[in-house]
Amino acid sequence: AEAYDLKAVISMVGEDYRGAIDNSIRYLLLTHDDADMLLSASKHEFKYAIDNITVALQIASELQSKAYWYGIRAMAYSYNNYYAEAIDDMQNKLIINGDSVAQLFNNFQLADCYLHLMDYPKAVYHYTKTIQTLEERGVRDAECYLYRAMCYYDMNELDSVWIDTDTIL
Repeated sequence: AEAYDLKAVISMVGEDYRGAIDNSIRYLLLTHDDADMLLSASKHEFKYAIDNITVALQIASELQSKAYWYGIRAMAYSYNNYYAEAIDDMQNKLIINGDSVAQLFNNFQLADCYLHLMDYPKAVYHYTKTIQTLEERGVRDAECYLYRAMCYYDMNELDSVWIDTDTIL
């Protein structure tokens, strides 16, 4: 697996983005690790990356593996500003994962996509779900409150902006 990762790095350095994508996907098929190299290469060969991620998703046999590849494709879509497509894949991942801890990251990603699409009520909903999940675990994340406050501001809900910014401070 590590050899594929190294080949992806070398391909990226040599600006062989398709090679970086191919080797990243081989690496991820074996490890289900993070997809930083794949996402970086997708900036240069977006359609090729999406097509290959879709193939990996189609050959995934277990539901958890499918959820992983939905998440990877959602990140590639989001990373390349295709927020509606990212939302579709994140929602598919949420359906598979149910109420697992993975929902925390999915809700934050969904909120971010809705923020970029300027669908502020949906962004607020998902930031709130993220905040609630974190607080159930005894964690308070200023970033979530800040982004939610920005949504409230754009919705002209200034009292809510005040509450969230007070919480941060």
